[in-house]
Amino acid sequence: MQRSKIEWTDATWNPVTGCTQISPGCAHCYAKTFAERFRGVPGHPYERGFELQLRPKRLDQPLRWTKPRTIFVNSMSDLFHEDVPDDYIHKVFEVMQAADQHRYQVLTKRAERLAQLAPALPWPDHVWMGVSVENQRWTSRIALLRDTPAAIKFLSCEPLLGPLELDLNGIDWVIAGGESGPGARPMRPDWVRAVRDQCLESGTPFFFKQWGAHDRQGRRVGKKRAGRTLDGALHNALPGEDIPPTPISHTSGVATPAATYQNLPNPTTPNPPDQIGNSPKRHSHSRHPAPPLPSHPREKSSVIPALAAGISPSPAPSPARPPHPPPRPLSRHPAPLPATPAREKLCHTRARRGYLAEYSTKPRTASSPTPAPPLSSYPREKSSVIPALAAGISPGTAPSPAPASHSLLPKQPQHPLDQTGPDWTRLDQTGPDWTRLNDPEHSGPPPNPPTR
Repeated sequence: MQRSKIEWTDATWNPVTGCTQISPGCAHCYAKTFAERFRGVPGHPYERGFELQLRPKRLDQPLRWTKPRTIFVNSMSDLFHEDVPDDYIHKVFEVMQAADQHRYQVLTKRAERLAQLAPALPWPDHVWMGVSVENQRWTSRIALLRDTPAAIKFLSCEPLLGPLELDLNGIDWVIAGGESGPGARPMRPDWVRAVRDQCLESGTPFFFKQWGAHDRQGRRVGKKRAGRTLDGALHNALPGEDIPPTPISHTSGVATPAATYQNLPNPTTPNPPDQIGNSPKRHSHSRHPAPPLPSHPREKSSVIPALAAGISPSPAPSPARPPHPPPRPLSRHPAPLPATPAREKLCHTRARRGYLAEYSTKPRTASSPTPAPPLSSYPREKSSVIPALAAGISPGTAPSPAPASHSLLPKQPQHPLDQTGPDWTRLDQTGPDWTRLNDPEHSGPPPNPPTR
């Protein structure tokens, strides 16, 4: 047993789950859509999808729920399905008879089997029996419901798929509403108005549940946005309770029969409910009268005498605001920050990481659009760059780069002729010995070009 969001009940009880489709109202069954989502999930109650299953462990749930509730029986199935045994249906009715602190609502589309089993079933006053009537073709279920011994007999015209001409003799309650969910079919306003007017003529309580996924104009806007008001009023009547339609301020602009609003409160009462039935907040564009003047003691000496003299009180002058500070001048180069030990440490850290290139004194010209590359960040700079910064010398005048062994550039492969020795030093000069290098008979290794 669990709480329900269905507007005309409090909770649901499902001693049976799963069903099969027998009429057009079952085409987009919400219960089947929900159950099939969990087909194949190990251990889930709907592991077998929407296949019909008996749930005998749930039979005693109403007995353990002591707080009185209105319970919708088998919201995920049909108690009078042909595959549900007769003795199991008897057990369900015996539990409902024993747990008489609740009120039960049983709904079926299988009125033929209901008529067969009804004489043998117990029918206490707190068990209501209803049938679904989605179009004129299935109004034959009403006659079979009328023959049952149930104390309260009701009709569920949801989803309403066409116009209905109802014989409400012996019917105690009528529910109407549109279809919601994937593939929902729109409900025309004249269909539900006709059902409402027939209920008014016969004195049958009428409950309008929802417009469904489509609004009055047939646009698919969703169940919540479409709301559940009919001609600007909420219809929440229940059997045995005289609940008139509740008008609201947000009307649909369609004329309503005069009989609907006889002896009803003024539609402009404060805080009328919205399209969903909730009380909205006060807004500046509300049509309600303005609130009274504030009654602060300080206003007693100024506002009240002015009203007595017939002078409209003027609002008190507001205190002068201080002038805004002048805008700060925009500059691409922000003002230097004060020197602190932490900032000096950060400056030294950036110097070691090679981030001082943007402070280089080398000017940028059109011939050199790209900035100068940052200084190499090897350990040797710690003794050369940092003292230079302390002495106020630009890092651009730093000593010559470190030897190649400390360079971070990838090491070039050594040429086989890049070697030293007596022959190499002798040939690294100009003169006759250098010109001998072009002699093909020279047996020594040819050196690199002379050092510049």
